[in-house]
Amino acid sequence: MFNSRYLFILFLLFFLSFIIFPFPLSPYEKPKILTAEIVIQMLVIITIYKGLKKFTKKLDKHFLIVSSIILLISVLHLLFLRSLTAFWGNAIRLQGIFLLWHLIVFSLVSSGFKFDKIPKFFPLMSTIAILIFALVLNRDLNNRAVGTLGEPNSLAAMAIFIWPFLYTLKFSRKMREIFAKTSALLFVIIIILLSNSRSGFVALSIQLIFLANITLFKMSYVKASIISIFFLGTSLILPFLAKATALENRAEIWQIAVKAGFDKPIFGYGFGNLETAISDFSQSFNYNNVRYQYVDSSHNFILDWWLQAGVIGLLVIFYLTLKSVSNFALFKENRNLLAFLGVITVLSFNPASVVSLIHFWWLIGQGFARHQRSD
Repeated sequence: MFNSRYLFILFLLFFLSFIIFPFPLSPYEKPKILTAEIVIQMLVIITIYKGLKKFTKKLDKHFLIVSSIILLISVLHLLFLRSLTAFWGNAIRLQGIFLLWHLIVFSLVSSGFKFDKIPKFFPLMSTIAILIFALVLNRDLNNRAVGTLGEPNSLAAMAIFIWPFLYTLKFSRKMREIFAKTSALLFVIIIILLSNSRSGFVALSIQLIFLANITLFKMSYVKASIISIFFLGTSLILPFLAKATALENRAEIWQIAVKAGFDKPIFGYGFGNLETAISDFSQSFNYNNVRYQYVDSSHNFILDWWLQAGVIGLLVIFYLTLKSVSNFALFKENRNLLAFLGVITVLSFNPASVVSLIHFWWLIGQGFARHQRSD
């Protein structure tokens, strides 16, 4: 039998994406964020009730220290870099310090549980629902499928996360296993085509390169991971090669984010102040279209941390990301490594939806939970 915390975590991973409600401005993202925060609060209450001290002993000390550093920085930001959006975030995304605290706690709590064998029901039902909603729900102005995520790249990101779970399912009969692997690949390809997501295509390509290296070329997980990270880094040149667009040009936004970060390189502009940082800096020089737009993200999770928390933020997010990749590779965690490579790729090109953030922080937690699996 699975305990309540385990089921709550699985709900957030596989079914949070289907929560929608007609809130003004944000019928897709806001209800998901509020739901996630409520569920995480329930996780915390149950954990405290069942014995916080006992549970804390299960946690990786390094992860606990880094998480404490993030929480401390966020409190300092709240005290000294306060703004209207710092705590709650803006009215559309609600991705401020309050959500960050929840994500850190969620990552810590989930790292205390083993997820080696997730019940087939969760990835199977989630996959079917994603595909159905992508086909039947309204599309955006460019005729791209958005499903219940509200944004094409977020839909693709969900598929990128979930297909490794379907691909690695184990069955007693070999033919069923082959069918599951084939279905997983068909599913993610269909979703990427329906959403017309270039970042989704790049993420899938990197995942498949990793998969080919460990299965066809019998490469070690460490070498295959290094190659995949190299291709991810190389892919960041793509926005600079693409045809320039006036609206939300990634290359232009990235350049502004990098330059803006050097204005406050140590502690950054503060968590929750992304849109202020980008808007203010874009007004300071001519020849950029960003100053005429509402941009609340740098379209890259690394740059988000650079802008919000400076060099300290960069060191923290690089450590958490690379250490997780390293641990997954060392312990040959095929499923989690595939999912993580995909998630960090889509987060390298797009604003982060709360669903992708849940996936990212859960995988970070699992990356630091390796010691548990040797029990």
